[in-house]
Amino acid sequence: MTDRHGVRQARFDEVMALHGQGWPMKRIARTLGINRKTVRAWVRSGELPVWSQRDRGSAVDGHAAHLRQRWGEGCHNAARLWQEIQERGFRGQLRTVQRWVRRLRNANPTSVGAADTIGTWKMPSKRRAAWLVVADPETIDATEQRFVDALLANSEGPTTVIEFARAFSTMVRRQQAARLDGWLAAVKETALTGFTDGLVRDLAAIRTALSLSWSTGPVEGQISRLKTIKRTMCGRAKFDLLRHRVLDAA
Repeated sequence: MTDRHGVRQARFDEVMALHGQGWPMKRIARTLGINRKTVRAWVRSGELPVWSQRDRGSAVDGHAAHLRQRWGEGCHNAARLWQEIQERGFRGQLRTVQRWVRRLRNANPTSVGAADTIGTWKMPSKRRAAWLVVADPETIDATEQRFVDALLANSEGPTTVIEFARAFSTMVRRQQAARLDGWLAAVKETALTGFTDGLVRDLAAIRTALSLSWSTGPVEGQISRLKTIKRTMCGRAKFDLLRHRVLDAA
Protein backbone atom coordinates (compact mmCIF):
# COMPACT_ATOMS: atom_id res chain seq x y z
CA MET A 1 0.00 0.00 0.00
CA THR A 2 2.88 2.35 0.76
CA ASP A 3 4.44 1.89 -2.69
CA ARG A 4 1.13 2.60 -4.42
CA HIS A 5 0.53 5.67 -2.30
CA GLY A 6 4.01 6.89 -3.21
CA VAL A 7 3.22 6.50 -6.90
CA ARG A 8 -0.04 8.43 -6.56
CA GLN A 9 1.71 11.11 -4.54
CA ALA A 10 4.34 11.48 -7.27
CA ARG A 11 1.63 11.77 -9.92
CA PHE A 12 -0.24 14.33 -7.82
CA ASP A 13 2.95 16.38 -7.40
CA GLU A 14 3.51 16.34 -11.17
CA VAL A 15 -0.06 17.51 -11.80
CA MET A 16 0.24 20.37 -9.33
CA ALA A 17 3.66 21.38 -10.68
CA LEU A 18 2.38 21.60 -14.25
CA HIS A 19 -0.78 23.39 -13.10
CA GLY A 20 1.40 25.91 -11.28
CA GLN A 21 3.22 26.55 -14.57
CA GLY A 22 -0.08 27.46 -16.22
CA TRP A 23 -0.70 24.25 -18.17
CA PRO A 24 -4.36 23.59 -19.12
CA MET A 25 -5.92 20.56 -17.44
CA LYS A 26 -6.51 18.88 -20.80
CA ARG A 27 -2.82 19.11 -21.67
CA ILE A 28 -1.78 17.86 -18.23
CA ALA A 29 -4.07 14.84 -18.54
CA ARG A 30 -2.81 14.02 -22.04
CA THR A 31 0.86 14.44 -21.14
CA LEU A 32 0.77 12.40 -17.93
CA GLY A 33 -1.76 9.84 -19.14
CA ILE A 34 -4.26 10.63 -16.35
CA ASN A 35 -8.02 10.92 -16.68
CA ARG A 36 -9.05 14.55 -17.10
CA LYS A 37 -11.65 14.25 -14.31
CA THR A 38 -8.95 13.06 -11.93
CA VAL A 39 -6.73 16.02 -12.84
CA ARG A 40 -9.64 18.42 -12.32
CA ALA A 41 -10.49 16.90 -8.92
CA TRP A 42 -6.88 17.06 -7.73
CA VAL A 43 -6.43 20.65 -8.82
CA ARG A 44 -9.69 21.75 -7.20
CA SER A 45 -9.01 19.99 -3.90
CA GLY A 46 -5.34 20.99 -3.75
CA GLU A 47 -4.50 17.79 -1.89
CA LEU A 48 -4.28 14.08 -2.65
CA PRO A 49 -7.50 12.21 -1.66
CA VAL A 50 -7.11 9.34 0.78
CA TRP A 51 -7.43 5.96 -0.91
CA SER A 52 -9.32 3.34 1.03
CA GLN A 53 -9.14 0.61 -1.63
CA ARG A 54 -7.47 -2.62 -0.55
CA ASP A 55 -4.15 -3.27 -2.25
CA ARG A 56 -4.50 -6.59 -4.08
CA GLY A 57 -0.95 -6.53 -5.40
CA SER A 58 0.11 -7.60 -8.88
CA ALA A 59 1.10 -10.85 -10.52
CA VAL A 60 4.37 -9.15 -11.43
CA ASP A 61 5.31 -8.60 -7.79
CA GLY A 62 6.77 -12.09 -7.58
CA HIS A 63 9.42 -11.00 -10.07
CA ALA A 64 9.89 -7.50 -8.63
CA ALA A 65 13.46 -8.12 -7.47
CA HIS A 66 14.58 -9.19 -10.94
CA LEU A 67 12.75 -6.33 -12.63
CA ARG A 68 14.19 -3.70 -10.30
CA GLN A 69 17.66 -5.10 -10.83
CA ARG A 70 17.28 -4.98 -14.61
CA TRP A 71 15.81 -1.48 -14.35
CA GLY A 72 18.83 -0.35 -12.39
CA GLU A 73 21.06 -1.86 -15.10
CA GLY A 74 19.37 0.39 -17.67
CA CYS A 75 16.79 -1.96 -19.23
CA HIS A 76 13.60 0.15 -19.40
CA ASN A 77 11.87 -1.75 -22.24
CA ALA A 78 8.71 -3.41 -20.91
CA ALA A 79 8.55 -5.97 -23.75
CA ARG A 80 12.08 -7.15 -23.06
CA LEU A 81 11.44 -7.35 -19.32
CA TRP A 82 8.25 -9.31 -19.99
CA GLN A 83 10.18 -11.84 -22.08
CA GLU A 84 12.77 -12.22 -19.35
CA ILE A 85 10.30 -12.96 -16.56
CA GLN A 86 8.37 -15.31 -18.86
CA GLU A 87 11.50 -17.43 -18.90
CA ARG A 88 11.40 -17.32 -15.09
CA GLY A 89 7.83 -18.67 -14.95
CA PHE A 90 5.63 -15.57 -15.36
CA ARG A 91 2.36 -16.37 -17.18
CA GLY A 92 0.81 -12.93 -17.33
CA GLN A 93 0.31 -10.68 -20.36
CA LEU A 94 2.54 -7.92 -21.67
CA ARG A 95 0.19 -5.13 -20.63
CA THR A 96 0.45 -6.25 -17.00
CA VAL A 97 4.21 -5.70 -17.10
CA GLN A 98 3.71 -2.42 -18.95
CA ARG A 99 1.50 -1.12 -16.13
CA TRP A 100 3.99 -2.27 -13.51
CA VAL A 101 6.89 -0.63 -15.33
CA ARG A 102 4.87 2.55 -15.81
CA ARG A 103 4.30 2.81 -12.07
CA LEU A 104 7.99 2.24 -11.43
CA ARG A 105 8.93 4.91 -13.96
CA ASN A 106 6.48 7.44 -12.51
CA ALA A 107 7.66 6.75 -8.96
CA ASN A 108 11.30 7.35 -9.89
CA PRO A 109 11.92 11.04 -10.60
CA THR A 110 15.40 10.24 -11.95
CA SER A 111 14.13 7.85 -14.63
CA VAL A 112 14.62 8.56 -18.30
CA GLY A 113 12.40 11.32 -19.59
CA ALA A 114 11.13 12.52 -16.18
CA ALA A 115 12.81 15.90 -16.52
CA ASP A 116 11.12 16.49 -19.86
CA THR A 117 7.72 15.45 -18.47
CA ILE A 118 7.69 18.11 -15.76
CA GLY A 119 9.46 20.74 -17.81
CA THR A 120 8.04 23.30 -20.21
CA TRP A 121 9.28 21.62 -23.39
CA LYS A 122 6.44 21.19 -25.88
CA MET A 123 5.70 17.61 -26.88
CA PRO A 124 6.38 17.17 -30.62
CA SER A 125 3.73 16.06 -33.09
CA LYS A 126 3.69 12.46 -34.38
CA ARG A 127 5.32 13.52 -37.64
CA ARG A 128 7.99 15.52 -35.80
CA ALA A 129 8.64 12.61 -33.42
CA ALA A 130 9.04 10.23 -36.36
CA TRP A 131 11.58 12.60 -37.91
CA LEU A 132 13.50 12.98 -34.63
CA VAL A 133 13.87 9.21 -34.32
CA VAL A 134 15.75 8.92 -37.62
CA ALA A 135 17.45 12.33 -37.60
CA ASP A 136 21.19 12.80 -37.43
CA PRO A 137 22.01 13.39 -33.72
CA GLU A 138 24.10 16.39 -34.75
CA THR A 139 21.03 18.16 -36.14
CA ILE A 140 18.87 18.04 -32.98
CA ASP A 141 19.40 19.70 -29.62
CA ALA A 142 20.00 18.05 -26.26
CA THR A 143 16.34 18.17 -25.17
CA GLU A 144 15.20 16.50 -28.38
CA GLN A 145 17.89 13.85 -28.00
CA ARG A 146 16.68 13.07 -24.46
CA PHE A 147 13.17 12.72 -25.85
CA VAL A 148 14.40 10.28 -28.52
CA ASP A 149 16.32 8.25 -25.92
CA ALA A 150 13.25 8.06 -23.67
CA LEU A 151 11.00 7.16 -26.60
CA LEU A 152 13.21 4.28 -27.67
CA ALA A 153 13.80 3.07 -24.12
CA ASN A 154 10.06 2.98 -23.37
CA SER A 155 8.97 1.62 -26.73
CA GLU A 156 7.68 -1.90 -27.13
CA GLY A 157 7.98 -1.63 -30.93
CA PRO A 158 10.66 -3.24 -33.12
CA THR A 159 13.75 -1.08 -32.64
CA THR A 160 15.42 -2.95 -35.51
CA VAL A 161 13.13 -1.19 -37.99
CA ILE A 162 14.19 2.16 -36.55
CA GLU A 163 17.84 1.25 -37.02
CA PHE A 164 17.15 0.33 -40.65
CA ALA A 165 15.34 3.63 -41.17
CA ARG A 166 18.29 5.52 -39.67
CA ALA A 167 20.70 3.63 -41.92
CA PHE A 168 18.66 4.56 -44.99
CA SER A 169 18.52 8.22 -43.94
CA THR A 170 22.30 8.26 -43.48
CA MET A 171 22.79 6.54 -46.83
CA VAL A 172 20.74 9.23 -48.59
CA ARG A 173 22.36 12.17 -46.80
CA ARG A 174 25.89 10.92 -47.53
CA GLN A 175 25.06 9.48 -50.96
CA GLN A 176 26.38 6.01 -50.15
CA ALA A 177 25.12 4.19 -53.25
CA ALA A 178 27.39 1.20 -52.59
CA ARG A 179 25.38 0.33 -49.46
CA LEU A 180 22.00 0.21 -51.22
CA ASP A 181 22.01 -3.46 -52.26
CA GLY A 182 23.06 -4.67 -48.82
CA TRP A 183 20.42 -2.51 -47.14
CA LEU A 184 17.66 -3.78 -49.45
CA ALA A 185 18.62 -7.37 -48.69
CA ALA A 186 18.73 -6.77 -44.94
CA VAL A 187 15.27 -5.20 -44.66
CA LYS A 188 13.41 -8.04 -46.37
CA GLU A 189 10.63 -9.55 -44.24
CA THR A 190 10.45 -6.43 -42.04
CA ALA A 191 7.86 -3.69 -41.68
CA LEU A 192 9.75 -1.72 -44.36
CA THR A 193 8.94 -4.25 -47.08
CA GLY A 194 6.28 -2.03 -48.68
CA PHE A 195 8.68 0.91 -48.75
CA THR A 196 11.48 -1.11 -50.31
CA ASP A 197 9.13 -2.54 -52.97
CA GLY A 198 8.61 1.01 -54.18
CA LEU A 199 12.36 1.61 -54.28
CA VAL A 200 12.98 -1.55 -56.29
CA ARG A 201 10.43 -0.51 -58.93
CA ASP A 202 12.50 2.61 -59.61
CA LEU A 203 15.90 1.26 -58.63
CA ALA A 204 17.85 2.92 -61.48
CA ALA A 205 16.64 6.36 -60.45
CA ILE A 206 17.45 5.64 -56.80
CA ARG A 207 21.01 4.61 -57.67
CA THR A 208 21.45 7.76 -59.73
CA ALA A 209 20.14 9.95 -56.92
CA LEU A 210 22.62 8.36 -54.50
CA SER A 211 25.51 8.73 -56.94
CA LEU A 212 25.19 12.22 -58.45
CA SER A 213 25.30 15.61 -56.79
CA TRP A 214 22.43 16.99 -58.88
CA SER A 215 19.00 17.57 -57.36
CA THR A 216 15.57 18.78 -58.45
CA GLY A 217 15.65 21.61 -55.92
CA PRO A 218 15.82 24.48 -58.48
CA VAL A 219 13.01 22.96 -60.53
CA GLU A 220 10.82 22.45 -57.47
CA GLY A 221 11.47 26.05 -56.49
CA GLN A 222 10.27 27.34 -59.87
CA ILE A 223 7.16 25.15 -59.68
CA SER A 224 6.32 26.54 -56.24
CA ARG A 225 6.85 30.08 -57.54
CA LEU A 226 4.51 29.42 -60.47
CA LYS A 227 1.82 28.02 -58.18
CA THR A 228 2.09 31.04 -55.89
CA ILE A 229 1.54 33.44 -58.78
CA LYS A 230 -1.43 31.43 -60.02
CA ARG A 231 -3.05 31.37 -56.57
CA THR A 232 -2.98 35.18 -56.42
CA MET A 233 -5.40 35.17 -59.35
CA CYS A 234 -7.81 32.74 -57.66
CA GLY A 235 -7.34 30.11 -60.39
CA ARG A 236 -8.55 32.42 -63.18
CA ALA A 237 -5.19 32.69 -64.94
CA LYS A 238 -5.10 31.27 -68.47
CA PHE A 239 -1.77 30.56 -70.09
CA ASP A 240 -1.26 33.98 -71.72
CA LEU A 241 -1.98 35.97 -68.57
CA LEU A 242 0.02 33.59 -66.41
CA ARG A 243 2.95 33.86 -68.82
CA HIS A 244 2.93 37.66 -68.56
CA ARG A 245 2.74 37.53 -64.78
CA VAL A 246 5.68 35.12 -64.58
CA LEU A 247 7.81 37.22 -66.90
CA ASP A 248 6.92 40.44 -65.07
CA ALA A 249 7.79 38.86 -61.73
CA ALA A 250 11.14 37.87 -63.15
